[in-house]
Amino acid sequence: MMTFAPERALAQTAAPDRRPLLKVGVEIVDVAQQPSGRVWVTTRTFDVYTAMPGDRSWSRWELRFDGLKAKLEVKRVSRLIFLSDSVGVLAGDILTYERGSPVSCVLRTTNGGSSWSTSIIAPDSMAVSDALRVTSDGMMFMLDLGGRFWTSPDQGLHWSQGKLPMSMQTAEIKEMDMTSSKMGAAIDRSRTISFTTNAWQTVIPARLSSRPIVRTQPNLLDRFSWSRDLMLWNDRLILIEGRDIYITMLGDLLWERWDGVASVCMSDDRQYVYYVDVQGQLWRWKNGDSSGVKIADGLLMPRAMRAAHGRVILYRPETGPIVVDGTNKITMRMYADKGEIEHPLRTQRDVDTEWGIDWIEPNSLVIDIYRRKVPSGQWQRDTFTLSERPCLEPLVTTVW
Repeated sequence: MMTFAPERALAQTAAPDRRPLLKVGVEIVDVAQQPSGRVWVTTRTFDVYTAMPGDRSWSRWELRFDGLKAKLEVKRVSRLIFLSDSVGVLAGDILTYERGSPVSCVLRTTNGGSSWSTSIIAPDSMAVSDALRVTSDGMMFMLDLGGRFWTSPDQGLHWSQGKLPMSMQTAEIKEMDMTSSKMGAAIDRSRTISFTTNAWQTVIPARLSSRPIVRTQPNLLDRFSWSRDLMLWNDRLILIEGRDIYITMLGDLLWERWDGVASVCMSDDRQYVYYVDVQGQLWRWKNGDSSGVKIADGLLMPRAMRAAHGRVILYRPETGPIVVDGTNKITMRMYADKGEIEHPLRTQRDVDTEWGIDWIEPNSLVIDIYRRKVPSGQWQRDTFTLSERPCLEPLVTTVW
């Protein structure tokens, strides 16, 4: 079982929660939310869990497929988007064999996740995408890892390859963002930025900056492809590359680190950018405004961060998803009625009890104490936060 409640109410609970945790903690790669508020989490191994704020447990969602004609391989999950309570699209490294040889596809639901079907993207297996996004006029698009541009006009049901000018086809495009089906920006391996106002029929070259180049510039290396994202936002570009965040003004293009910002995301409807600063404050920046407003504080740097349908979700393994809706924060701990905890790495026995200890990461001193009755009792775990530091500097700790 688990309890969902605002953080301030959780802080008043004296007894630690001894319910078994889900086994998915550090494996979660994406979080998503339907307009109804239902939260979904996906893992690298394609396990899917879902819950409503207010539920007392997470449910492991058994995926059902409608009309599956051949073998389906899900190698990696990258992005899950719910366009409505009914329609959702999941992208990543997903292959279907319904044409004999493997071809890339996305998974799509039209009944709120009760069942899924495949929508083929490409005639080969190379349309692997680390991102999936929707423009303001409803076009769904992705850039695959080979630099090809794919679009869907019907909520991910049918896909076609967008045509790029020859100069872009040979430039190894690494990231792209489209504000509408016509207007967008792209960046290649050499950090060259290109713009379009006619769906890439022609390219508007970027004007070089008049300022000297600073030392810290994006790398655009392939190893960052799964943790990189580009956002065309108001009068600037925002580039996420691992834990580094860069920003440049469109009028004077020069990448600089976005000082003081630890994590950032854009809402699925492109109306807001949310970011967490190194002081643990959450800011919401509305499209068209000159700056953001603070809506929450007391947060740690999220491992994953997504915004949709007027809410933002921040995920860390030791907290589970935190849903911020207006000024209300709801912590959704990763507990289940029937769950198992894997054997801790460090254990010690006394007469009838086996104890264990572990920790998550050095950003915060979070100690997990495990115990079970020997010889075959179920592991239970308490999480104790000895120190919280909403910043990026690591702590040096000594543990047994």
